[in-house]
Amino acid sequence: MRLTQTQREIAKQELLELLSDRDFRTSELSGTPKFHGQRTLRVAAVRALLHELRKEGKVQYRQGGQGKFTYFDWSLSTTT
Repeated sequence: MRLTQTQREIAKQELLELLSDRDFRTSELSGTPKFHGQRTLRVAAVRALLHELRKEGKVQYRQGGQGKFTYFDWSLSTTT
């Protein structure tokens, strides 16, 4: 699904709300409550939105695993 600018802002806000409860892996954030069914946020879209939020200083990540088993745990930035 291609997001409009308004949908991007809604999705970013939803990701921030979800991350306020606990840390999530990238794959756990696809198919969020506001974007589910045919309007599902795919992992690639979630990853892009999270990287935008990271550039804005709102979220941070911790990398784990190795090689093709690499994963990212996302959390709210402690500097916000």
